[in-house]
Amino acid sequence: MVEILSWQDPPTRNPGRGNDYSKVIEQLKAKPGQWALVIKDWKTTAAPAAFRQAGCETTTRRNEDGKTWSVFVRYPNGDPKTRADAGNGRKAQGTPTTPGAAPAQQQPAPAAPRQLPPPQASGGYSKFLASQRVNGR
Repeated sequence: MVEILSWQDPPTRNPGRGNDYSKVIEQLKAKPGQWALVIKDWKTTAAPAAFRQAGCETTTRRNEDGKTWSVFVRYPNGDPKTRADAGNGRKAQGTPTTPGAAPAQQQPAPAAPRQLPPPQASGGYSKFLASQRVNGR
């Protein structure tokens, strides 16, 4: 019998491949609320997930060549004027943590399921079943 599989361990990863953005994120935290151009020739419209996972806000803009994007990132400073969700009507969720604060608003109860109107007496399906019975089917 001929051995088809070659049993071996995969090679180690090349150092330098993949991106470690921890140093960039630390610099962003040093100047919260300010946008920084992090990548000039990114190949997709989605910024690296590492920035969002670290709590940063990201956006991309198409470059003049039409094939690459520039990636801009900032670390939010908590100022509502610079936050991405400012002005869209969102309110903080959860319970207040300061003593004497107003209790959180309760969410309205979900709406009852929609009631369908009673079926009309068109006899469409009933006529079909009756014709099937007549024909012996």
